[in-house]
Amino acid sequence: MQTSTLLATLTTTQYGVLTRKQAHQCGYSETDIDRWVAKGLIRTLWRGILTFNPEPDDAAGRNRELALAVSIIYGERVVVSHHSALLVAGLPTYGVDLELARLTRLNKGDSLLSPPVRISRTSASLPSYEIKGARVVTDAVAIAQVAAESGIEAAVVAGDAALRRKTVTIDELQQAAKLLGPRRSSTRAHQAIELLDARAESPGESLLRLIATRGGLALVPQFDVRTPSGTFVARVDFRVAGTPVLIEFDGRVKYQDQQALFAEKRREDAIRSLGWLVVRVVWDDLADPAALVARIREAVELHARRA
Repeated sequence: MQTSTLLATLTTTQYGVLTRKQAHQCGYSETDIDRWVAKGLIRTLWRGILTFNPEPDDAAGRNRELALAVSIIYGERVVVSHHSALLVAGLPTYGVDLELARLTRLNKGDSLLSPPVRISRTSASLPSYEIKGARVVTDAVAIAQVAAESGIEAAVVAGDAALRRKTVTIDELQQAAKLLGPRRSSTRAHQAIELLDARAESPGESLLRLIATRGGLALVPQFDVRTPSGTFVARVDFRVAGTPVLIEFDGRVKYQDQQALFAEKRREDAIRSLGWLVVRVVWDDLADPAALVARIREAVELHARRA
């Protein structure tokens, strides 16, 4: 495919993104564009927005690509926001609609829902940064928006990760929540902030802690197991506060070979030999919070009866 110097310059400055109108201005017809699409040389993203870039291989990548492309084309009128901004920042998402790219309009235009894109309105001045020709709200704003739109769980998963990476502070999150205004959505954002903990090392740990908290269980994250003399034995995901019950979250199959499996067994045997009870939790357990809380409480009560 041969392109004009003008088109090549345009796609370079716009990171491989352009519109059909821009292609026309470079001297190409609808027939030319349709032929490029048919040959797989260019892809249509949304409403006449095209890209020369290769297609991402997952929903998160496609969402991120589309949101950035819309921001590049719309310029200062919109900013990438909500869970799309989390994806751009490389933060984890949970319970969000990855099939819908999210942006926020910064001018006086109307809100727009035209799947796979949704553009909201705001009267607030949203802090943002630029990346590859697009504007993206800060991590703090994105987390507050996700709390309002997708729920506390989604905000806690992203917020824990952002705090752990030190890309946000609690004060920044609180200021971002205030930008949502005196609405129910702002209240939900503030509630999520109160539940954050930078010690969480994975989305599963964040959700497990949230489930336990709602079930009346206090967990101590990243607890060090030691011998009576103080020698370090292992660090576990959680201890149920004030009890000898430990919780380990297995988010995926960690042990691909027998040697690693044997090492983990020895580690757990060493923990149990010191009188600790270990409750193992996997992703499927998080789908039934009541049953999970009951299982943890049963372990606490079991040790109490033994004592």
